Amino acid sequence: MPNTPKGLSVEKAARMMIALRKGQTLRIFGAGSARIEAYFLAHPDYAREARPLIEANRMAAKRRKGERLRNLTHCVHGHPFSGANLSFRPNGKRDCLTCVRRRAVTPPPPTQTQIEQVTAALNMGKTLGLICQGSPGDQGVKRIVSFSKLGLYRKQNPGFDKFVISATAHNNSRGQLKRHHPEQLRLQIVRSQNDDFQQILACCHRGSPIGTRSQPRFSWL
Repeated sequence: MPNTPKGLSVEKAARMMIALRKGQTLRIFGAGSARIEAYFLAHPDYAREARPLIEANRMAAKRRKGERLRNLTHCVHGHPFSGANLSFRPNGKRDCLTCVRRRAVTPPPPTQTQIEQVTAALNMGKTLGLICQGSPGDQGVKRIVSFSKLGLYRKQNPGFDKFVISATAHNNSRGQLKRHHPEQLRLQIVRSQNDDFQQILACCHRGSPIGTRSQPRFSWL
């Protein structure tokens, strides 16, 4: 037949129409959109019937994707999805409030890998906020573990809790200074930088070039 694109014969187009009338989509036929449009252009009567069926079947298939979840009346633990026990997320997903409260009180414990990552982050001087919340942006830091999980682990492991308190003591005092006494924090940083420079000079030989250089100026960034 003239103007019939390769790979989309009249026989295949007929089978596609039968499937469309039954409410099926055209995915099973493997016909590309360009070939379908070319066939529509050559057969306008066929296109007038097929186009609305394609759109209606596509929308119906989209609705069926979440049908199983929408038809659930209880969560996986048997709590009802109804009344005061039901909550909706911004994306429309339903939540069981009984399970939400249970997870908040007794969250699942962190994995050994998470504890190792938290330990390494604390040794690097990172704050609990950064560890448990992360930072936004494409170049941001990903959250390692939630506050609730880490808090539960600290309660169950006093030795680890003491380590966290010791590792974050400087961060907490630094945060308070930054919030309430920024000038005092600036002086501490400048003083620390000067001390570091003096220690470097003390380690160098008197005749080395670095020992004759003037002390650099440090500024608050």
